[in-house]
This record gives sequence, C-alpha cells and structure tokens, in this order.
Amino acid sequence: MKHITINRAEQADVDAIMQLMQEAVDTVKVSDWFLPDNRQYIEEHISDRAFSLSIFRESQNIILDMI
Repeated sequence: MKHITINRAEQADVDAIMQLMQEAVDTVKVSDWFLPDNRQYIEEHISDRAFSLSIFRESQNIILDMI
C-alpha cells in the first residue's frame, strides 16, 4: 500500500512552491489559466494568512498549492 502524508508547509518549502508555480507558468496552454503569486505573498501566506500543504508520497516530496 502506498502512503501519503500531508503536512503544513513551512518557510523551508517556499523555494519548492515557487518552482512549482514556475513550472505551471511554463507549461500552461493558455497564460490566463494560471497567475502565479510572488515570493512575498507565499511567505506571508504560509506564516500569517492561511496555510499551505506539502504532500509526502513515499520518498518523494510534492508541494500542493496553497489552501
């Protein structure tokens, strides 16, 4: 059985979140479909406004978007 663990993202995850958003920008077919947040917003969002989730699937760390 595969295991998935969901944790709150931390400031240490900001680089991975930024990378994920850049990948979305680079691959989305229509640029209006995705508008990335800036680094300052991500950092504030994680600590002050709400929370982000990071998902760990087996040995791979995958960042899920902010919620």
